Amino acid sequence: MASRLDPDSIGPLIEPQVKVMRIIYASLVAGVAAYLLFAWWQRGDAGAGQAGGTMVLITLVFALTAVVASFLVPTHILRTSIRQLARGGPIGTTITVPDDPVVSQIIALMGARQTSWLCGLAILDMAAFYTSFVTTAPWAPNWFVAVPVGLILLMVVRVPIGSALAEWVATTIEDIDAGVFG
Repeated sequence: MASRLDPDSIGPLIEPQVKVMRIIYASLVAGVAAYLLFAWWQRGDAGAGQAGGTMVLITLVFALTAVVASFLVPTHILRTSIRQLARGGPIGTTITVPDDPVVSQIIALMGARQTSWLCGLAILDMAAFYTSFVTTAPWAPNWFVAVPVGLILLMVVRVPIGSALAEWVATTIEDIDAGVFG
C-alpha cells in the first residue's frame, strides 16, 4: 500500500516541529559541552595519579545504564503513542491540529516522535552533566573525561534531520494503515 503522502510533501508540514527539535538539541549539547570544558579547566592537575576505584566504577555503571535507558525509554514511549494513534485515540499532543485527518495524523506522529526523542536526549544530557561534574573530583583519573565526551558524542549523533523524520512519518503512516500496530 502506498503512503498517503510522500516524504517531500511531509517535510513542510513537520518543519516547525523539526526547528523546535533543533533548538532544543543545540541548547542541550552546547550546555553540557560548555560545562565539561569549564569543569576540565577547573580541575587542573587534580586526579593526576589518584584513582577512586569504586567511585569510578559506580559512575561508569551509571553512565552505561543511562545510555541503555536513552534507547529503551524513548522506544517504549514512541511505540505506545503510535499504538494509541493507530487505535484512533489521542496521543496527548498539545499542538492544535487541523481538521484534515492526514495532516492531523502527521502532526500527532511528529509530536510523539519529538517527545520520545527529547526524553532520550535528556537522559543522555543528565548523564553527561553528572559525569562532567565527576571529572572535577580529586579521585577521578584523567582518562575519565572520555566518559562525558562519549555521552556528548552520542547526543551529537541524534541530531534531528528533517528528511529522515519525514521518511519516518511516511513509513509509520504506511505501517498504521497496514495494521502493524494493531
